[in-house]
Amino acid sequence: MTSPSKRIRSQAFAAPKSGRTKAIIEQNRRSGPLLSLPGELRNHIWGYVLGFQLVHVMEERIHPNQTSPDLRLYHTVCESPITEKQAYDLSRNEPYETLVTGPMSRMVTKCDLRHCHNRHAVCYDALRHGPTKRLHIDLLSVCRQTYMEAIRLFWGTNTWSIDDFQSFRIFFARRNTLQRSLMKKVHLGSDIVIAFPPRSLVLKFGMLEELHIDVTINCREELWCRPYFRSKRIFVICSGTGENTADNQFTLSDIVKDDNGTTTVRERIEKAEMWCARLFEWGEATSRLRMKNEKKRTMRSATFVRRIDNGKSSGSSEPSVNY
Repeated sequence: MTSPSKRIRSQAFAAPKSGRTKAIIEQNRRSGPLLSLPGELRNHIWGYVLGFQLVHVMEERIHPNQTSPDLRLYHTVCESPITEKQAYDLSRNEPYETLVTGPMSRMVTKCDLRHCHNRHAVCYDALRHGPTKRLHIDLLSVCRQTYMEAIRLFWGTNTWSIDDFQSFRIFFARRNTLQRSLMKKVHLGSDIVIAFPPRSLVLKFGMLEELHIDVTINCREELWCRPYFRSKRIFVICSGTGENTADNQFTLSDIVKDDNGTTTVRERIEKAEMWCARLFEWGEATSRLRMKNEKKRTMRSATFVRRIDNGKSSGSSEPSVNY
């Protein structure tokens, strides 16, 4: 008895069909009440059940410090009161932009769920309390015909939203060639900044139709992400002033400010292109500086321990330590 050939995983349901498989497909089409409907109606049904949503993808961690590559991902459907397009239009509204970046910005953005940073607050609670609304992805496992018809709507019409680097890396790495080619809309949260995945991974994806990026006013996130993605349209949603620390001294308004004063959001984004190389170099220099400072702190700590072991007083000179 000939053993059945092992199905190649990458082929999935797109593999060539045998005569028996074709007969089963035809039988399902004729006997099933759903599959007997016209294709246009079925596509509407697939869209209602599986498509046209913003889907947050998050990692499920049993332990807070877990970093295993076998981390499980889960999803929850967005419950924001406004769409990404509305958030984009709102962020470009000059009175509202002034309101959320002015002296009262913290009070305004804390209670205004339309604000870029707050509109997904309810969605991100799923990280602690579990998903509140999910897509019915089990439908894709019903039969071959259902899968082939619904898979394009599932990957192509949904906007895939990722807010942290670990989930981003795992989610993108696990997508096969078909899934990558079908994905058209991506939303990146502001936490995906310097720890960005390899460009070789991102370039495996085809041309995106829409890329939504949440950024603070320093817009460093947008500058890092934009060179990686090929997209027809990029919607950059500013979310306030952000925090400038000793390691983050650049703000986009400082970088692209000209003699006429601070430019508009559109002009800032356009002018930011020329500063990508400079910020990449700055990021590498910052990383080297952090490593150097960490090494100094380690050496000082080791010297202090040696002084205690030798019974020296705190005011004595530091003994030489060979490393």
